[in-house]
Amino acid sequence: MENYTKELTDHNVEKKLKEVEELIQIQIVLDMNVTASRIYGFYYHLLKRRGELIDERVLIASIAISFGETKIVTRNAEHFRRIPEIEVISY
Repeated sequence: MENYTKELTDHNVEKKLKEVEELIQIQIVLDMNVTASRIYGFYYHLLKRRGELIDERVLIASIAISFGETKIVTRNAEHFRRIPEIEVISY
């Protein structure tokens, strides 16, 4: 999305706005739930015991797992490597 914001100053504003609207239409939002909270709690304590950094990516992975998702696409695969249930797809 940050790329679109930068490009809105170009001459193709209407075209870019349409692309953003189309992107928003196909996004799926996974909400936080009790199952995700439990999964997050498990990984929070596991990683804390190991002395590993705990950040929002563990929460993101926990939410995905709670919905049965096993793959995450990301530019930085290292962010999710600590969660064995998640297959990381880099681009």
